[in-house]
Amino acid sequence: MLPVRNITVEELSHWFLEQLLVHVQENQEHFIHTIEVKIFSGPGQSGSSFWSQK
Repeated sequence: MLPVRNITVEELSHWFLEQLLVHVQENQEHFIHTIEVKIFSGPGQSGSSFWSQK
């Protein structure tokens, strides 16, 4: 079970981004500045989440 309200591509992209950010903050020596996560449910149908370090 995933801790999301609904299983939508938007919710899944946000959840995956949050999981990645935990590792980015723990491993800052990799110098990651930007992440974009895209989840597709079919051709032309996707949801995305974006993070950029300020």
